[in-house]
Amino acid sequence: MEKISVIVPVYNVESYLERCINSLLNQTYSNLEIILIDDGSTDRSGQICDQYKNRDEFVVIHKENAGLGMARNTGLDVATGKYIIFVDSDDYIDNNMIQSLYEEIQKQVRIPVLVDLNVYMLIIQMFLKLNFLKKNILVKKFVQNYYQTI
Repeated sequence: MEKISVIVPVYNVESYLERCINSLLNQTYSNLEIILIDDGSTDRSGQICDQYKNRDEFVVIHKENAGLGMARNTGLDVATGKYIIFVDSDDYIDNNMIQSLYEEIQKQVRIPVLVDLNVYMLIIQMFLKLNFLKKNILVKKFVQNYYQTI
C-alpha cells in the first residue's frame, strides 16, 4: 500500500479541527501521512495540532501566518507520500474517500495520455465519477508518476 500524504492547512479553526482530524484517522486507507500546518493561528488550533505531534502518522508544523497557499506549499515541501491531497481544516471527509480515490487512480494510471490537458481532464473526470470534486482536494504527483510508468 503506497503512502498518501494529506496536507491540512490550519488557521483559527479550533471549533472544527478535531472533527477534520478524526475523519482522517478513521479512513479505511491506512498508509497515511497527515501533515498539519498551523499557519499562525491565534486561537487553540495550534494546541490541538500539538496533541497529535507524537503520533507516527502525523507531521505538525507551526509557522508565521502567510496565507493558505504558503501553508500548502510548506506541506508539499515535507510530504513523502506518492500521492498528496489537501483537506481544509474546517471540513471533514467520508471514511472511505481516500481508499476510493486511491483505487480509482490505480485504474486510471494505465490509460495512455498524450498531452497535459488530457491528464487534467482525466483527473477531473475521475473526481466527478467518484463525487469527490470539492474545492480543495488535489492529487499531486499523479502526473509525475504517470509519466514515469509510460
